[in-house]
Amino acid sequence: MYGKAAIAFKYMEAWLGTKRFDKIMQKYYQQFEFKHPYPDDLKQLFEAETGKYLDWFFEDLIFTTKKIDYSIKKVKREKEKIGEKSYDEITLHQTGKGHLKGPFSLSALKDGEIVKTIWYDGFLGEMPVLFPNMDYDELKIDVAEVIPDVNRANNTYKMKALMHKKPPLRLQPLGSIENYNRQQVFFMPVLGYNVYDKTMLGMAFYNSLLPLRKFDYLVMPMYAFGSKTLSGTANAGYNWYPSGKTFQHIRLSMTASTYGNGFYDVYANTPDNRDLISQDVVKFYRFSPQLDVVLKEANKRSKIERRFTFRHVNVKKDRYECPEGDVYRCVSAVADDYYANEIAFSQKNNRRINPYSMAIKAQQGTDFSQISFEGKYKLSYSGGANHGFDIRFFAGGFLQNETIDENPANVKFLSTNDLPRWDYMLDDVAFGRYQGDGFVSHQLGMRNGGFKLPSSIGTSDRFLLAANFKSSLLQKIPIKLYADIGMAITENDLFFPWSGNMLFDAGVAVVLVPNVFEIYLPLFHSTDFRTSFKANDTKFYEKITFHINFNALNPIRQVREASLF
Repeated sequence: MYGKAAIAFKYMEAWLGTKRFDKIMQKYYQQFEFKHPYPDDLKQLFEAETGKYLDWFFEDLIFTTKKIDYSIKKVKREKEKIGEKSYDEITLHQTGKGHLKGPFSLSALKDGEIVKTIWYDGFLGEMPVLFPNMDYDELKIDVAEVIPDVNRANNTYKMKALMHKKPPLRLQPLGSIENYNRQQVFFMPVLGYNVYDKTMLGMAFYNSLLPLRKFDYLVMPMYAFGSKTLSGTANAGYNWYPSGKTFQHIRLSMTASTYGNGFYDVYANTPDNRDLISQDVVKFYRFSPQLDVVLKEANKRSKIERRFTFRHVNVKKDRYECPEGDVYRCVSAVADDYYANEIAFSQKNNRRINPYSMAIKAQQGTDFSQISFEGKYKLSYSGGANHGFDIRFFAGGFLQNETIDENPANVKFLSTNDLPRWDYMLDDVAFGRYQGDGFVSHQLGMRNGGFKLPSSIGTSDRFLLAANFKSSLLQKIPIKLYADIGMAITENDLFFPWSGNMLFDAGVAVVLVPNVFEIYLPLFHSTDFRTSFKANDTKFYEKITFHINFNALNPIRQVREASLF
C-alpha cells in the first residue's frame, strides 16, 4: 500500500514537472501546517493549482485496483498539416473495463536517443493523437517508465521493423526479470531418467519467470538414449486476473507429455525357443487441458487460497495381445487408450503456524467414476516451519468401477500406498511405473492411503479410508516417526482377502529434504502385511521405500507459483 502511494505521486510529478509539483506541495505544507488535513484537501489544492479534474488520480489510482495499459495501434506519417508544420497521427488504445484515464507521455526516438516527448490527457477505448512529424525510428509510451503501466510490452512501435510492435528476440540462459524491450526466450539444459527410456538429455525453453506473463509456455524435448526416441513435456497457459470481487486468477492451460511406460519382450520365433531377442519400449502419450479458477479473498493479506480445478486427461498407448496359452507370442499391438475427467475444489491456508489444506475431487472416465476427500493439518512445534506433527486423512470410493476385467495395466484401484502403477492420471514422475522389483519399484507417491510399504495389500476397487501421522523429533535432526492406519473395502473378499481388515504400519522417516525427498524404514505393520512378507521371504531392506516430490524440484514451476500469490 505504501509503495503504491510513492509510485502514484512520482507519476504525478513526472506529468506536472518537478518544479510545478514541488510548488504545490510546498503550498500544501504551508496551508495545513499544524492542522489535520483530509485527502479531499490535497485533491482540491491540486485541482485548483492545475486547473484540471483529478478524479483519475485521487479516486481511481489511489483507492481502486483500476489499471493503466496504453498501447500504440498504428501510425500514419504526415496525416495532417497545421500552418507550416506537418503532424503524424498516432492511434492509441486502452481497454475500457477496469482501467483509468491517466495522462501518458509519448516519445519519439532516433537510434535509441529521445528526440521529443509530449504528454497527453488520458482516455479509454481508442484515440488518435497528433505528433510533430520529424526524423524518428521508434515511438514509445512512457519512455521514463514512471507510469504504473501493467504491460510495457505493447508500449513500443518500431517504424522500420516488419512487425512494428514486436521487440527483437533474445535467447537467454536460465532466466531473469522480464525485459519488456526484448522477446525473451530462456533456456536451460535438462537431464532425466527412467528405466525404460534410460538417460534423457535435452533442453528446456520457456518465456517467463517473473512476473508471470498472460501467456506462458514451457517446451522440454529430450532425447532418450535407451528407447532411442524423443521424450519430454510441453505446457502452455493463458492467465487472466479479473478486476471484480469474485476471481483472483483464472488460468487455462494445456499439457502434453510422452515417456517410456513399459517393456515389450520379443522372443525367438520357434516353438521351443524362448530366448529373448530384444526388449522394446512401450511409450505413453498424455494430453491434458486444464482450467484453474482461484477465488478472491476479502482480506488481501489472507493466506487462504480457494481453487476450483477442471481438467481432462487423455492417455494414448498400446498393449500387446497374446495368443491363448502363449505369453511369448504377444505380437498384436492394439490401442489401449483411456480418458478421465476431474473436477476438484481445494482450500489451503499457508500460514506459518498450524497450516492446513483440504481437497474434494470427483473423477469420471473410461468405465469408472469415483469421489475422494483429503485433509491435512500441521500442528506446529516451536523451532521452524518443518518442525511439527502432521495429520492427514483420506477417504475415497468408486461409484462405478468396471475396469477389473480389463488389461491389468488399466485397472483403477484406490490403494493404501501410492505405487506409481496405481497413478492412472499419470500425474507423478516415476522411475519405473510398472516395475515389480528392484530399487525403482520402491518409489511412492503421496496420494490415496499414504502407507509406506511396497505392497499391493490394501488395494480396493470400492472404498478406502486412511489416516496418516508424522511427527518430528528434534529440530536439527532429519528424523521423523510415522504411523498409518486404514481400511479397504472391496467387492470380492476372495480376491481381496484383506477387505474390511484394519491395516497399519509405522516406522522412521529420514527427511533428507523436507517435503521433497524422504526415505521410510518400516518397524511395525499389521498381520496382512506380515503374512504377505513372510510368504515371499521379504527382507527388511526390501520393505524400505522412498518418496521424491519432483514438482518441488522444478525450479521454473516453483518460481512461477511463488509469483502468483
